[in-house]
Amino acid sequence: MEPVPQSWKGTCQPGLLALGALHAAKRDIAVVANCGNSGPTPSTVTNVAPWIVSVGASRIDRVFSSPVLLGNGIKIQGQTLTPHTLIMMRPLVYAGDEEISGTSNNDTSGQCLSGALSPEQVRGKIVLCLSGYSANVEKGLEVKRAVGLGFILQNPIDGISISVDAHVLPGTAIFSNDSDFVLNYIRSNKNATARIVPVRTVVGSKPSPFMAGFSSTGPNAFDPNILKPDITAPGLNILAAWSGASVGGPSHVVDPTTYGKRKIKKMKSKSHFGKEEGIK
Repeated sequence: MEPVPQSWKGTCQPGLLALGALHAAKRDIAVVANCGNSGPTPSTVTNVAPWIVSVGASRIDRVFSSPVLLGNGIKIQGQTLTPHTLIMMRPLVYAGDEEISGTSNNDTSGQCLSGALSPEQVRGKIVLCLSGYSANVEKGLEVKRAVGLGFILQNPIDGISISVDAHVLPGTAIFSNDSDFVLNYIRSNKNATARIVPVRTVVGSKPSPFMAGFSSTGPNAFDPNILKPDITAPGLNILAAWSGASVGGPSHVVDPTTYGKRKIKKMKSKSHFGKEEGIK
């Protein structure tokens, strides 16, 4: 196997992918690779060899809007892909205040980890869950296990991008800074309430396109003179089909309350994801 050319040494990370891509490029074969999902931390971009086309993830002008309406009349923007709805106002609580003693610590409190929530305290309520330590859909499973009716999920990154999920119960993700506002509302109101507005597809959202928060960014740590990533492509909240009978569905998480009981049913009407509303 031929070595990496001397003129290119120091410009790429060592590894079989870069070396294999070099031999492909010498035979006029284009090699395209993901730039990584470690953003928004600077200099986390991968596949930085100059003969590899590295691709970042961006968002298109479509969002799956599902706001939270608080009992004080304030509307918090949220996004989701859950087909489940919860229209009525319900009591709103913070997960960190409703945990079983000894199931969490200062680092994990409020994150709706498996087995942490008390059914006696969560039953019939909407729960605010913080991000971290477990998959987003697993947090919804924990709220459902504790007989909660829905949940509001803190997005881990501030900014303008939210990664949405197909939750197993009514739930929506909100921006990280908005979760602080919701928590303050809960702490300052003994009878805090909220409802989750059913999801609808909104097109024409601005600004767009923009980089997804999780997409790795430059500058190139090996050679800042070689700009990476090279291009960007839609990679945030892109819909794909899945079978209703598949294990775990799109999130690869099994809901123990429905697994083995689900069947593929013929749709009688269009999904709410098909309803589009433009933004001017």
